[in-house]
This record gives sequence, C-alpha cells and structure tokens, in this order.
Amino acid sequence: MKQRMQGMIIGVFVASLLFGGVTAFANVTRTIHVTYGVGIVVNGVRQHFAEDSLPFISGGRTFLPVRGVAEALGVDVTWNPATSTVYLDNPVIMDIGWIDPVPTPTPTPAPTPLPVETRRPLNEAAEFHHRGSNLRMDSNHFFASNTAWVSHGTVNMGGREYRNAVTYQISFTNHGRTTATVYTLHNLAGQFGMLTGYVGRIDGWGMNNATLNIFGDGDLLQTHNLDAQGLPISISVLVEGIRLLRIEFTSPWVNSQTVGYAFVGFLESDVPPTPEHVPASPIAREQVPIQVVAPFFDSVAIGEGTSVRAENTIIMGGNEYDNPIIFCSGNISTAPRGAFAMHNLEGVYHRLTGYVGRVDGSGFLEMTLHIVGDDESLAYLRLNPHAIPVPFDVDVTNVQLLEFHSFFEGAPPPGMSSAQYAVIAYLE
Repeated sequence: MKQRMQGMIIGVFVASLLFGGVTAFANVTRTIHVTYGVGIVVNGVRQHFAEDSLPFISGGRTFLPVRGVAEALGVDVTWNPATSTVYLDNPVIMDIGWIDPVPTPTPTPAPTPLPVETRRPLNEAAEFHHRGSNLRMDSNHFFASNTAWVSHGTVNMGGREYRNAVTYQISFTNHGRTTATVYTLHNLAGQFGMLTGYVGRIDGWGMNNATLNIFGDGDLLQTHNLDAQGLPISISVLVEGIRLLRIEFTSPWVNSQTVGYAFVGFLESDVPPTPEHVPASPIAREQVPIQVVAPFFDSVAIGEGTSVRAENTIIMGGNEYDNPIIFCSGNISTAPRGAFAMHNLEGVYHRLTGYVGRVDGSGFLEMTLHIVGDDESLAYLRLNPHAIPVPFDVDVTNVQLLEFHSFFEGAPPPGMSSAQYAVIAYLE
C-alpha cells in the first residue's frame, strides 16, 4: 500500500510540475534532508540523470528533475530567468506515472470516384442530323409518306415500355406494289465503340414486316429481318472508329397500312451496357391471370367484324369467370375469319392452364383455338358452341411469345348476335 501511495504522489506531483508551468521559490532558503536512490522508468526505458539532477525523497514526497523527465517524455522545456519560470509546451496527460501518447491522426481516405457512365442514349449522344426516305415504285400513282422522329417519352413494344426511342414510320396510300425505306443519319465522330439496344414494331402500328440495315461510313454492318408479330430483338454492333451511322428500315406495301418501328439504342465507349429492360422475375408455383402479368400487347383481326378485347368478367356455362380475353366473330360471313392476341411471357413461366368456351348469350358458331409459342404449335382445340367450357394445360417453359389464334366458321343466322368465345388463362 505504501508503494502504491508513493506512486500516486509521484504522479500528482509530476503532473503539477508539467501542466501549470513551474515557478521557482524566489528568495527562500531552506535546509532539507533528502534520500537518493529513486529510479525513473519512462515508457519502459530507465532514465539516467546527472549527479546534480538526481531524483530524491524528502519529507515523504518524491521530487523529480523537471527537464530530465519532460525531455524523456518529448516535451520541450524553457527556463525564463527573469520570472524564474519553467515553461513546458505540448503538455501531455499523465496518470500515476504513465503517459497517454498523443494519438496518431487517422488519414482521411481519398473519396471513391463515382462510376463513369459509359452508356448514353443514341438520341442524346448523337441525335440524327438528317432523316429521309427512298421509295421504289412499281406503279406511277403509288405514294408513300415516310418519316422518322425522336420520341423523348416512351414507346411500347411487345407489351413493354421503352424510353429513349427513335421512331420510324412508313405510311402507304393508294394502291400499287412497292417497298419504302426510311432512315436517319447520326454523327458519331469516331468517339464510340459499341451500339447496343432493342428494335421492334411499335404495338398497334400496322402488321408490316421490315428489314433493318445498319451502315457505318457507307459499309453494311448488320442486317435484321423483323417480324411484325414477333417480340423486340436485342442488337449489338461494333462502331469503333465509325463517323457516320445510318439506321434504315425497309418495309413492303401491305394493305395500305401505316407501320411503325422503334430503335432504342445506346452508344458506349467501353463495356456493353446492361439492357434497358430487365425481364420480370418468374412466379413459381403460383397461378396468376395472364391478363394481369402478361396482358396481350397487340392483336390482329382477320376478316371484317372480328375483334379481340379484354373484359373484367364474363359468364360461360352459367359460371362467372374473371380476366377473360374475348374473341368476337362479327356478323359477316367471310373466309378466312378470326383474330389472334399476342402475349410477351419473357421465358419466365412454365405452365399455362385455363378454360375456353362460348360466352353465354352470344351467337352459336364453332370456333377453333390454336395456341402457339414462339411459332411452335402448343395446343389445338375445336370448340362446340353447345358444350361447356373446355380446359387446357400447356407447357410454356422458356416461351417468349405466346399467341392465341381463333378461327370461326360460317355466320350467325339472321337476327342472331355474333359469336363470342372467352379464354380464361393462368400462368405458373
């Protein structure tokens, strides 16, 4: 206990010497009795002092040489003879003979640079500076109006929404046989390495097939044959060093229709970008109505009076069904006659189940339903208007484009409404 108390006294006394500044006892002479032999260890190192500066004990107190101890601790000592004052700078905290070292400041890490966006929309990085059209006519009175523009909003292709599209439209009038081309020119100035994106027919804009040609400095870089009934396709074109880019769409004349295609392109200097549209996540082991997760994005009517539409509820065979797709025959007998609806499944579903039957109260005509996945026949159902709804169960694993094709035979008797059949479909 005595040694511990002495240690505390040493700490307190030395702290008083180090922190307050030390003022000498002026004009005071005193005789004291001292005991030498006090050892001093600073940070594990034993200190040695000159004969005239040895530490000692007197009157139960331990006295230490200020300069020797302070310098051992790395503290500067200054003596002012005019005021008989000792000055210590950079004072440190002492606790019972131990020094807390001044902490080394932690260097501030350099800020992490933000990632450089190497992908830029085509219509921002190199918006077309010229647009034009070429028309090849087989008759002197045929006319086609071709145009292209930038859509700063959105377009829908395959039932999905896309931004930053360049839209190409070909409008045919009168009659004749011809093909028409619409194109845009983009100045890349040799600053980009890759052109990526999606291209497809705009939902609801005609059913003409088209050919996409991409030229760089006059050389053909890629050609794509576009199916009007297909889903948008992804493209990736090397454009390193290309200065003048030409994007052109060529379409044949079909039934005086206006057809529209969109090019959603991105220019980049280094790494190919992540696709603009991310497919939906698969829904495992859960039945969901197709009209909720993948409603038909486009439809085609074959023959006068036919149509396709969606409803909230209908009644078939006396039972109520939700989320139906309705196929209507019309009242005019033409051949062929029917309609089909297109759904973008994105390859994330495995099973298609449901019912198909005549809507109660509609006309009595036979209908054939053909279910097609990526141009492959999945199911073929011949429907009796007097029968109850027929169930179906189809494997749609990896199917991207699903189509329901309806075909009607004959026409309703005079005074009877057109026939309507409903498809109630669920995806898993």
